[in-house]
Amino acid sequence: MKGIILIFLLLTLDFAATGQVEKLIVPSDLKQQTIVTEPITLRKGYLRAGIALSYFALDKYFNSASKKEYYSLSSWHTDFSYQISLRYGITDKFEVDCSIPLKNESTRALYMVSWPGLNSNISLSSNLKGKGLSDCELTLKYQLVPEKENKISLTVWQWLTFPTGQKNYTNIKSFTDFNLPVGDGAFSTGTELTARRIKYPYSYSFWASYAINFQGSKLISQDDLSETKFKDGNYLMMGANFNIHLNEWIALANELNYKYNQKGIIKYTVNVIKDPAWAFSYQPGLYFQIRRFRVAEAVQVPIMGKNDSADPLYVMQVFYTF
Repeated sequence: MKGIILIFLLLTLDFAATGQVEKLIVPSDLKQQTIVTEPITLRKGYLRAGIALSYFALDKYFNSASKKEYYSLSSWHTDFSYQISLRYGITDKFEVDCSIPLKNESTRALYMVSWPGLNSNISLSSNLKGKGLSDCELTLKYQLVPEKENKISLTVWQWLTFPTGQKNYTNIKSFTDFNLPVGDGAFSTGTELTARRIKYPYSYSFWASYAINFQGSKLISQDDLSETKFKDGNYLMMGANFNIHLNEWIALANELNYKYNQKGIIKYTVNVIKDPAWAFSYQPGLYFQIRRFRVAEAVQVPIMGKNDSADPLYVMQVFYTF
Protein backbone atom coordinates (compact mmCIF):
# COMPACT_ATOMS: atom_id res chain seq x y z
CA MET A 1 0.00 0.00 0.00
CA LYS A 2 2.88 2.34 0.81
CA GLY A 3 4.32 1.56 -2.59
CA ILE A 4 1.00 2.51 -4.20
CA ILE A 5 0.97 5.76 -2.26
CA LEU A 6 4.57 6.22 -3.11
CA ILE A 7 4.06 5.51 -6.80
CA PHE A 8 1.01 7.89 -6.97
CA LEU A 9 2.69 10.58 -4.99
CA LEU A 10 5.69 10.76 -7.34
CA LEU A 11 3.39 11.20 -10.43
CA THR A 12 1.17 13.98 -9.01
CA LEU A 13 3.87 16.10 -7.31
CA ASP A 14 4.97 17.70 -10.64
CA PHE A 15 1.58 19.07 -11.70
CA ALA A 16 0.80 20.58 -8.28
CA ALA A 17 3.35 23.30 -9.01
CA THR A 18 5.01 23.29 -12.43
CA GLY A 19 6.76 25.88 -14.54
CA GLN A 20 8.46 26.38 -17.89
CA VAL A 21 11.37 28.61 -18.88
CA GLU A 22 11.81 29.55 -22.54
CA LYS A 23 14.95 31.02 -24.07
CA LEU A 24 13.23 34.37 -24.55
CA ILE A 25 10.51 35.49 -22.18
CA VAL A 26 9.38 39.06 -21.67
CA PRO A 27 8.52 40.33 -18.17
CA SER A 28 4.83 40.71 -19.01
CA ASP A 29 4.62 36.93 -19.64
CA LEU A 30 6.21 35.85 -16.37
CA LYS A 31 2.96 35.71 -14.42
CA GLN A 32 1.63 33.15 -16.86
CA GLN A 33 4.84 31.10 -17.11
CA THR A 34 6.07 30.78 -13.54
CA ILE A 35 6.55 27.70 -11.39
CA VAL A 36 2.86 27.14 -10.73
CA THR A 37 1.19 28.84 -13.67
CA GLU A 38 2.32 26.89 -16.73
CA PRO A 39 -0.27 24.56 -18.30
CA ILE A 40 -0.49 21.12 -16.74
CA THR A 41 0.56 19.48 -20.01
CA LEU A 42 3.82 20.37 -21.73
CA ARG A 43 3.73 22.28 -25.00
CA LYS A 44 4.28 20.45 -28.28
CA GLY A 45 7.86 19.25 -28.70
CA TYR A 46 8.95 20.06 -25.13
CA LEU A 47 10.84 17.33 -23.22
CA ARG A 48 11.29 17.33 -19.46
CA ALA A 49 13.56 14.85 -17.70
CA GLY A 50 13.73 14.45 -13.96
CA ILE A 51 14.85 12.36 -11.03
CA ALA A 52 13.00 12.01 -7.74
CA LEU A 53 14.28 10.89 -4.36
CA SER A 54 11.84 9.53 -1.79
CA TYR A 55 12.32 8.37 1.78
CA PHE A 56 10.13 6.95 4.52
CA ALA A 57 10.65 4.85 7.63
CA LEU A 58 7.95 2.39 8.65
CA ASP A 59 7.47 2.78 12.40
CA LYS A 60 3.80 3.24 13.31
CA TYR A 61 0.34 2.79 11.82
CA PHE A 62 -3.35 3.58 12.31
CA ASN A 63 -5.11 0.52 13.75
CA SER A 64 -8.69 -0.64 13.10
CA ALA A 65 -9.90 1.88 15.70
CA SER A 66 -8.04 4.74 13.91
CA LYS A 67 -5.54 5.04 16.77
CA LYS A 68 -1.79 5.37 16.19
CA GLU A 69 0.24 2.37 17.30
CA TYR A 70 3.87 1.30 16.99
CA TYR A 71 4.52 -2.03 15.32
CA SER A 72 4.76 -4.68 18.03
CA LEU A 73 7.73 -6.49 16.52
CA SER A 74 11.09 -4.91 17.29
CA SER A 75 11.79 -3.91 13.70
CA TRP A 76 12.70 -0.94 11.51
CA HIS A 77 11.88 -0.64 7.81
CA THR A 78 13.23 2.12 5.54
CA ASP A 79 12.70 2.88 1.87
CA PHE A 80 15.22 5.17 0.15
CA SER A 81 14.31 5.04 -3.53
CA TYR A 82 14.72 6.91 -6.81
CA GLN A 83 12.49 7.47 -9.79
CA ILE A 84 13.52 8.59 -13.29
CA SER A 85 10.80 10.37 -15.25
CA LEU A 86 10.43 11.60 -18.83
CA ARG A 87 7.63 13.90 -20.04
CA TYR A 88 7.01 14.84 -23.67
CA GLY A 89 4.43 17.14 -25.24
CA ILE A 90 2.79 15.47 -28.25
CA THR A 91 0.62 18.55 -28.81
CA ASP A 92 -0.06 21.66 -26.70
CA LYS A 93 -2.86 19.72 -24.97
CA PHE A 94 -1.62 16.10 -25.06
CA GLU A 95 1.35 14.72 -23.11
CA VAL A 96 2.90 11.30 -22.48
CA ASP A 97 4.92 10.44 -19.34
CA CYS A 98 7.13 7.50 -18.43
CA SER A 99 8.27 6.69 -14.87
CA ILE A 100 11.05 4.22 -14.03
CA PRO A 101 11.37 3.57 -10.26
CA LEU A 102 14.48 2.11 -8.65
CA LYS A 103 13.80 0.74 -5.20
CA ASN A 104 16.20 0.47 -2.27
CA GLU A 105 14.57 -0.81 0.93
CA SER A 106 15.82 -2.39 4.12
CA THR A 107 14.21 -4.17 7.07
CA ARG A 108 15.96 -4.82 10.37
CA ALA A 109 14.25 -7.04 12.94
CA LEU A 110 15.03 -8.64 16.31
CA TYR A 111 13.29 -11.88 17.30
CA MET A 112 13.14 -13.36 20.80
CA VAL A 113 12.72 -17.14 20.88
CA SER A 114 11.74 -18.75 24.19
CA TRP A 115 13.21 -22.13 25.19
CA PRO A 116 11.21 -23.18 28.31
CA GLY A 117 13.09 -26.52 28.65
CA LEU A 118 16.38 -24.67 28.91
CA ASN A 119 14.87 -21.85 30.94
CA SER A 120 16.33 -19.29 28.54
CA ASN A 121 15.62 -16.99 25.60
CA ILE A 122 17.53 -16.75 22.36
CA SER A 123 17.64 -13.55 20.31
CA LEU A 124 17.81 -13.73 16.52
CA SER A 125 18.32 -10.76 14.23
CA SER A 126 17.85 -10.16 10.50
CA ASN A 127 18.88 -7.44 8.10
CA LEU A 128 16.87 -7.83 4.88
CA LYS A 129 17.35 -5.74 1.75
CA GLY A 130 15.58 -5.25 -1.55
CA LYS A 131 17.20 -3.39 -4.45
CA GLY A 132 16.39 -3.08 -8.14
CA LEU A 133 13.89 -1.98 -10.76
CA SER A 134 10.35 -1.65 -9.42
CA ASP A 135 7.05 -1.36 -11.35
CA CYS A 136 7.21 1.10 -14.28
CA GLU A 137 4.35 3.40 -15.21
CA LEU A 138 3.06 5.02 -18.42
CA THR A 139 0.76 8.06 -18.14
CA LEU A 140 -1.25 9.99 -20.75
CA LYS A 141 -2.53 13.51 -20.01
CA TYR A 142 -5.01 15.51 -22.07
CA GLN A 143 -6.51 18.96 -21.47
CA LEU A 144 -10.26 18.61 -21.94
CA VAL A 145 -10.74 22.31 -21.18
CA PRO A 146 -7.54 24.29 -21.98
CA GLU A 147 -6.25 26.84 -19.52
CA LYS A 148 -7.15 30.48 -20.07
CA GLU A 149 -6.58 33.54 -17.90
CA ASN A 150 -8.73 33.43 -14.74
CA LYS A 151 -10.65 30.41 -16.08
CA ILE A 152 -10.88 26.85 -14.77
CA SER A 153 -9.08 24.17 -16.78
CA LEU A 154 -9.91 20.46 -16.77
CA THR A 155 -7.35 17.74 -17.46
CA VAL A 156 -7.76 13.95 -17.61
CA TRP A 157 -4.97 11.52 -16.71
CA GLN A 158 -4.86 7.81 -17.64
CA TRP A 159 -2.06 5.60 -16.34
CA LEU A 160 -1.01 1.96 -16.55
CA THR A 161 1.44 0.29 -14.16
CA PHE A 162 3.46 -2.69 -15.42
CA PRO A 163 4.74 -5.42 -13.02
CA THR A 164 8.37 -5.04 -14.09
CA GLY A 165 9.84 -5.36 -10.60
CA GLN A 166 10.89 -8.62 -8.94
CA LYS A 167 7.70 -9.79 -7.17
CA ASN A 168 9.07 -12.71 -5.15
CA TYR A 169 11.52 -13.20 -2.30
CA THR A 170 14.88 -14.29 -3.70
CA ASN A 171 18.18 -15.73 -2.47
CA ILE A 172 16.38 -17.45 0.41
CA LYS A 173 18.89 -19.03 2.80
CA SER A 174 16.85 -19.11 6.01
CA PHE A 175 13.80 -17.44 7.55
CA THR A 176 16.05 -14.52 8.59
CA ASP A 177 18.24 -14.32 5.48
CA PHE A 178 16.67 -13.49 2.07
CA ASN A 179 16.14 -10.62 -0.37
CA LEU A 180 12.92 -8.59 -0.30
CA PRO A 181 10.72 -8.19 -3.41
CA VAL A 182 10.72 -4.76 -5.10
CA GLY A 183 7.57 -5.14 -7.25
CA ASP A 184 3.87 -5.69 -6.55
CA GLY A 185 3.38 -8.49 -9.09
CA ALA A 186 0.22 -7.25 -10.85
CA PHE A 187 -0.96 -4.74 -13.44
CA SER A 188 -2.97 -1.70 -12.38
CA THR A 189 -4.61 1.21 -14.18
CA GLY A 190 -6.37 4.40 -13.15
CA THR A 191 -8.02 7.62 -14.27
CA GLU A 192 -7.79 11.09 -12.75
CA LEU A 193 -9.60 14.37 -13.36
CA THR A 194 -7.90 17.63 -12.33
CA ALA A 195 -9.53 21.07 -12.25
CA ARG A 196 -7.29 24.12 -11.79
CA ARG A 197 -7.69 27.87 -11.63
CA ILE A 198 -4.94 30.50 -11.59
CA LYS A 199 -5.55 33.91 -10.03
CA TYR A 200 -2.09 35.38 -9.56
CA PRO A 201 -0.47 35.27 -7.03
CA TYR A 202 -2.59 32.23 -6.09
CA SER A 203 -3.56 29.01 -7.81
CA TYR A 204 -6.07 26.34 -6.82
CA SER A 205 -6.60 22.78 -7.99
CA PHE A 206 -8.99 19.96 -7.17
CA TRP A 207 -8.51 16.36 -8.28
CA ALA A 208 -10.04 12.91 -7.94
CA SER A 209 -8.83 9.54 -9.19
CA TYR A 210 -9.84 5.90 -9.16
CA ALA A 211 -7.42 2.98 -9.70
CA ILE A 212 -8.11 -0.67 -10.49
CA ASN A 213 -5.69 -3.38 -9.38
CA PHE A 214 -5.76 -6.60 -11.38
CA GLN A 215 -5.18 -10.11 -10.09
CA GLY A 216 -1.62 -11.37 -9.85
CA SER A 217 0.36 -14.17 -8.21
CA LYS A 218 3.48 -14.21 -6.07
CA LEU A 219 5.09 -15.74 -2.98
CA ILE A 220 3.14 -14.19 -0.10
CA SER A 221 5.68 -15.42 2.45
CA GLN A 222 9.35 -16.31 2.02
CA ASP A 223 8.70 -19.92 3.09
CA ASP A 224 5.91 -20.53 0.53
CA LEU A 225 6.67 -23.31 -1.94
CA SER A 226 4.50 -21.94 -4.75
CA GLU A 227 2.95 -18.65 -5.81
CA THR A 228 -0.49 -17.66 -4.53
CA LYS A 229 -3.06 -15.62 -6.44
CA PHE A 230 -3.98 -12.27 -4.91
CA LYS A 231 -5.77 -9.04 -5.73
CA ASP A 232 -5.12 -5.77 -3.94
CA GLY A 233 -8.15 -3.59 -3.37
CA ASN A 234 -9.02 -0.83 -5.83
CA TYR A 235 -8.57 2.66 -4.42
CA LEU A 236 -10.06 6.14 -4.60
CA MET A 237 -8.02 9.30 -4.06
CA MET A 238 -9.04 12.95 -4.00
CA GLY A 239 -7.45 16.19 -2.91
CA ALA A 240 -7.20 19.96 -3.11
CA ASN A 241 -4.20 22.29 -3.57
CA PHE A 242 -3.73 25.91 -2.58
CA ASN A 243 -0.50 27.47 -3.85
CA ILE A 244 1.00 30.88 -3.02
CA HIS A 245 3.43 32.49 -5.47
CA LEU A 246 6.09 34.33 -3.48
CA ASN A 247 7.58 35.68 -6.73
CA GLU A 248 7.99 34.63 -10.36
CA TRP A 249 10.17 31.60 -9.49
CA ILE A 250 9.24 30.47 -5.96
CA ALA A 251 5.97 29.08 -4.64
CA LEU A 252 4.65 27.49 -1.47
CA ALA A 253 2.17 24.64 -1.96
CA ASN A 254 -0.37 23.16 0.43
CA GLU A 255 -2.40 20.03 -0.24
CA LEU A 256 -4.98 17.99 1.62
CA ASN A 257 -5.66 14.52 0.24
CA TYR A 258 -7.75 11.48 1.10
CA LYS A 259 -7.27 7.88 0.03
CA TYR A 260 -9.59 4.90 0.46
CA ASN A 261 -8.47 1.34 -0.31
CA GLN A 262 -11.16 -1.27 -0.85
CA LYS A 263 -10.71 -4.75 0.59
CA GLY A 264 -8.22 -7.08 -1.07
CA ILE A 265 -8.03 -10.87 -1.18
CA ILE A 266 -5.32 -13.55 -0.96
CA LYS A 267 -6.54 -16.80 -2.55
CA TYR A 268 -5.25 -19.56 -0.32
CA THR A 269 -7.24 -22.79 0.10
CA VAL A 270 -9.31 -20.60 2.40
CA ASN A 271 -9.39 -17.03 1.10
CA VAL A 272 -7.87 -14.35 3.33
CA ILE A 273 -9.51 -10.92 3.16
CA LYS A 274 -7.35 -7.78 3.46
CA ASP A 275 -9.33 -5.16 5.37
CA PRO A 276 -10.23 -1.82 3.74
CA ALA A 277 -8.02 1.12 4.69
CA TRP A 278 -8.13 4.90 4.47
CA ALA A 279 -5.88 7.87 5.25
CA PHE A 280 -6.24 11.65 5.35
CA SER A 281 -2.98 13.57 4.87
CA TYR A 282 -1.52 17.07 4.68
CA GLN A 283 1.26 17.79 2.21
CA PRO A 284 3.26 21.06 2.33
CA GLY A 285 5.72 21.76 -0.47
CA LEU A 286 8.32 24.24 -1.71
CA TYR A 287 8.99 24.81 -5.42
CA PHE A 288 11.64 26.96 -7.04
CA GLN A 289 13.37 27.25 -10.40
CA ILE A 290 16.78 28.35 -11.70
CA ARG A 291 16.60 28.88 -15.46
CA ARG A 292 15.55 25.53 -16.91
CA PHE A 293 16.23 23.60 -13.70
CA ARG A 294 13.36 23.05 -11.31
CA VAL A 295 13.52 21.73 -7.74
CA ALA A 296 10.49 20.54 -5.77
CA GLU A 297 10.28 19.29 -2.18
CA ALA A 298 7.26 17.95 -0.31
CA VAL A 299 6.42 15.99 2.84
CA GLN A 300 3.23 13.95 3.10
CA VAL A 301 2.09 13.79 6.72
CA PRO A 302 -0.77 11.39 7.63
CA ILE A 303 -3.20 13.10 10.01
CA MET A 304 -5.73 10.33 10.56
CA GLY A 305 -6.56 6.96 9.07
CA LYS A 306 -7.49 3.33 9.54
CA ASN A 307 -5.43 0.18 8.81
CA ASP A 308 -2.82 2.35 7.08
CA SER A 309 0.66 3.75 7.66
CA ALA A 310 1.03 6.75 9.99
CA ASP A 311 4.58 7.64 8.92
CA PRO A 312 5.54 10.73 6.86
CA LEU A 313 6.90 10.47 3.32
CA TYR A 314 9.56 12.87 1.99
CA VAL A 315 10.02 13.52 -1.74
CA MET A 316 12.53 15.72 -3.58
CA GLN A 317 12.53 16.20 -7.35
CA VAL A 318 14.92 17.83 -9.81
CA PHE A 319 13.85 18.50 -13.44
CA TYR A 320 15.38 19.96 -16.56
CA THR A 321 13.37 21.14 -19.56
CA PHE A 322 14.84 20.71 -23.03
